[in-house]
Amino acid sequence: MVTEKQRLANFSRRGKTNLKFETNLFIDNSPLNMWLLGLFASDGNMGIQNRGHIISFSGKIEDMKKIRNQINQGKVFIHKKLENYANLYFRDLRVYNRLLNLGMVPRKSKILIYPNIPQEIDIDRNFIRGFFEGDGWVSISSKISKNFHTGFCSGSKIFLIELKRRLFIYGIKSGEIYLKKTNSIKSFKGEVYILELSTLSSFFLYKFMYENITENIICMDKKNKFYNLIEKHKNQIKYITKSIYKKGVIICGKI
Repeated sequence: MVTEKQRLANFSRRGKTNLKFETNLFIDNSPLNMWLLGLFASDGNMGIQNRGHIISFSGKIEDMKKIRNQINQGKVFIHKKLENYANLYFRDLRVYNRLLNLGMVPRKSKILIYPNIPQEIDIDRNFIRGFFEGDGWVSISSKISKNFHTGFCSGSKIFLIELKRRLFIYGIKSGEIYLKKTNSIKSFKGEVYILELSTLSSFFLYKFMYENITENIICMDKKNKFYNLIEKHKNQIKYITKSIYKKGVIICGKI
């Protein structure tokens, strides 16, 4: 049986980047590139093996095929042991260098920084959505309260500090960043930093990330789960929003 490491090694031996092939991947701040950059920051990897500069994404099979069709590069390898999980690999020195210029590095889990992108809402919302669809979560807080919360996880506290600051600029408040020990996230080796949002802030996060966005730059499973929880809690959200608006608190630029 060919292992994932052997597949990657065989893939990287096939030669250098074909410079005749033009690629706009990560060359500008387009919605597609910023979404892909967010996905890469959460579930991507880069490195040099043999003669190739390898870039990879990992996630659900459907999402990896969607990315493959969007960028017209690479091959999707489906995991045999992990259900509905795949890697997309491609080799491109130009894309590798663009990622370096954006602040991405190999083995970035613990040292990830917020990328070198302008602080503009239409740029940040695409990047943040991509990162959320990789390392974001939506869950019910408890069987008793039945409130739902959302959040982001990362091995890098520095990254989450800047993410929290930018969300605040766009009117989305979050709680404190805290360290959580876990056995379920192997890439973080038992420890992960969490940035958590309340039910109401989660509602505004959804609007911020998904309002007026085309389906070609969305991971639909995460969006649908998020939407279903909002629909389930819409009366609670309306009640909280009405109470806060009465007090004159500014949220997302509105009173």
